[in-house]
Amino acid sequence: LSASRYLRAIELLAEYRSGKEQLRFVKDWLKSHQTPNGRWDMGGKAKDGIYFPLSDSWRRPELREADCTERILKLFAKIG
Repeated sequence: LSASRYLRAIELLAEYRSGKEQLRFVKDWLKSHQTPNGRWDMGGKAKDGIYFPLSDSWRRPELREADCTERILKLFAKIG
């Protein structure tokens, strides 16, 4: 849950032009936590009912991984 909140705070900061430059470290940090297949999985505890899950269900781990990866890639697009 705290990981989802942390991402949300970063997403908000990424909305500001000046924030993008200061958030480059986040991109490096997130890349260092990619799974071997190049995706991200924040675990079941990231499910907060607000930002996660994006899919209808996280019963299958690959759906959770897809949701986490999509959110992080969208953040990367904002940061640049």
